[in-house]
Amino acid sequence: MILKLIPVTALLLGFSLTTVAQEVIELPLTLKKSFGVFHVGFSSYSPQAEDSPFKEQVRGIPKNLKNVTHHHITLSGKQHFYQSYLQNKISGEYFEQLKQSFGFEPNEKEFSKEPLRVAVYIIKGEDENGKLVWMADTNTDLDFSDEKSRPLLTYGAPFDVKLYRKIADNGVHVKSQQVVKGKVMEVNYPVAFVLSEDKKSTYAGFPSLYTANIKVNNKGYELQFSPANFMHYNPAEADVTTMAVADNIEGGEAKSVRLADELVPSSFFKVGDVEYQYLGIDYMKKVAKVSRVNRNEIMRAAQVGFTPPPFRGRDFVNGSEVSVDQFRGKYLLLDFWFTACAPCIKEFPSLKALVAKYNPAKFEIVGIVSNSKPEHLTKIIGKYDISWKQVLSDEITKLYGVTTFPSTVLISPEGKVIHKNLKGEELEQVLAELIK
Repeated sequence: MILKLIPVTALLLGFSLTTVAQEVIELPLTLKKSFGVFHVGFSSYSPQAEDSPFKEQVRGIPKNLKNVTHHHITLSGKQHFYQSYLQNKISGEYFEQLKQSFGFEPNEKEFSKEPLRVAVYIIKGEDENGKLVWMADTNTDLDFSDEKSRPLLTYGAPFDVKLYRKIADNGVHVKSQQVVKGKVMEVNYPVAFVLSEDKKSTYAGFPSLYTANIKVNNKGYELQFSPANFMHYNPAEADVTTMAVADNIEGGEAKSVRLADELVPSSFFKVGDVEYQYLGIDYMKKVAKVSRVNRNEIMRAAQVGFTPPPFRGRDFVNGSEVSVDQFRGKYLLLDFWFTACAPCIKEFPSLKALVAKYNPAKFEIVGIVSNSKPEHLTKIIGKYDISWKQVLSDEITKLYGVTTFPSTVLISPEGKVIHKNLKGEELEQVLAELIK
């Protein structure tokens, strides 16, 4: 398969646009055990510790397997934490830390007080021929006597579509449950298990791909949906869904692909010469919703080349109003972070150096802090001597479609987004070229 990567219009949540009301088009979704055309992320899973509060007893492990290790993989982490807390497996203090770190609060529409099947055990071992194999408890009943072993393939980091397809084909479907709009649904999660190239670590990947077909001017296109953050195995849990538009479909394969960045509901994308609005995925009906749009005004979006979404907030320290438009005439860096984010805090020294280096008439930084308590923000501002503006706002973070931290948006003096997610030396080099 030849992949031709071309940027596709993919706009984030905030925008200003006048559209003519269009009929909603519902495209049936097909769930495939595949990574599609997306660059794959795997998460490391070490053997479960003997003293883990989540440890459960499994049975039925084949006697011919040697050097067996147990790996516990959560398929819906937030529900798993919640029910573990209700079952007194973890303390209230630890649960509070998890809620802050993962940014959630249990509610009736998204969580169940009754325990659900939201985790799976995988075992790794050597068979009688000395070959490494793995088995998954696909029906999540803690019994391996009815499961089949599979060869443990090696994961290669470079983008390799054929290898990813082979890994996906070697995966399994795991029976699990999830809560969608207050209802418990039975779902099958595709799970793949692999070995690192140095043979020292094991990783899990989740080849969960939704596809929908759309026809424009008698030409067929395939829309591929996958969670933007690979830690979301279930797209229904993900706030952002990455979408690719695959065209030139022949024999079920895409001959060329246009990859989108973070495509979220209310975003816009182009198929052929027609522009659509992506309205989201209805997981109950198993459809993707889109509509054709007519553009009558200039859009505002947190995407390179566009005027960013407007917002108004308050400086956390002095209470003065902060808006993105007040920084016209200078470069503005929006730094999205939260107080429990160690990688975010690690960026502070380089940000402080930039503040010291550049005249505020030419460059400023505004921190957008989400999922954080005011007292924690006060403590960090004092501890790290942060001098640039900070706005505490979950709403602005959602407005800009940010789900990974730290994230940055660099805005030009003309008020256009010119770079995203620059950090460290790369950010310093870009600013050095821009600000003479």
